[in-house]
Amino acid sequence: MRHSKDGNTQRRGAALVIVFVLAAVVAMFASIALTHTSSNTRTTNSERQRLQALYLAEAAVSAGLNQLAVSRGTGNSVSATVGSPDAPQTLSGNFWTSISDNGDETFTIIATGSTGNTTRTLEVVAAPILPGPFETSVFAGNLSDDPAYQLTLGGLGSQADHIDGDIYSGGDVLFEDDATLNGDLWARGEIAGINGRAGYTSSAPKVLDIDYEQFNDFDVKDLFQASQRRYDNIGGWADQLGSSSPAHIFRRNPSDRTSDTRSTAKDDYFLEDPYEG
Repeated sequence: MRHSKDGNTQRRGAALVIVFVLAAVVAMFASIALTHTSSNTRTTNSERQRLQALYLAEAAVSAGLNQLAVSRGTGNSVSATVGSPDAPQTLSGNFWTSISDNGDETFTIIATGSTGNTTRTLEVVAAPILPGPFETSVFAGNLSDDPAYQLTLGGLGSQADHIDGDIYSGGDVLFEDDATLNGDLWARGEIAGINGRAGYTSSAPKVLDIDYEQFNDFDVKDLFQASQRRYDNIGGWADQLGSSSPAHIFRRNPSDRTSDTRSTAKDDYFLEDPYEG
């Protein structure tokens, strides 16, 4: 009986050792898993803060570009900053922007975003985008590169040129009399009679390569075969079409501009809609 009791005690002791070993192994693995989880959490938080700081820096860039757009629209000088490190703009974090005029119609924007212990900075050089032929209300490309070319806009009273949109000229521009512009003006040459931006060059479309005589939506010359000579106070007698015609916005060879129409070999079409108030 004593011998059996001693054997049971030994077996119980061995089982206890195994339990302690297993407990130590489980604790070790739990510690490794906890350390790994903690490391992953720190990495995830760090990456999240870096990404958030980048988004805030991009918001700062947008704030700078908006400041440039406001300045362009109002004619006021560009603010040198949008927020500051000591007084930042807030948007789920902080951001601020500094703007420098480079003196060549470009601006350098230094945009910073900050969240937690993470800060990221972006540098952007902003330049004005010159509108192309199909983004302007008037695009006088001067494809022949005539150095004496001048786009002249004028007229008196109801016959004055009123442009709602942007204008580009591949030469000089002259605004005179009662002509007005609701938009921006760029020119390769000099600008007189109105404010604008001189010294810009924009490529003209290759009109001859497009072959508009064959490929067009409406042949204005062909449509004017159905025109009638009518009088209108916007410019004397002229060939006009009915209001349902897509070419009704033109008047051909108006009688009050014979000095202009007689100076050309072909018919002259003037963009002046007789049906518009």
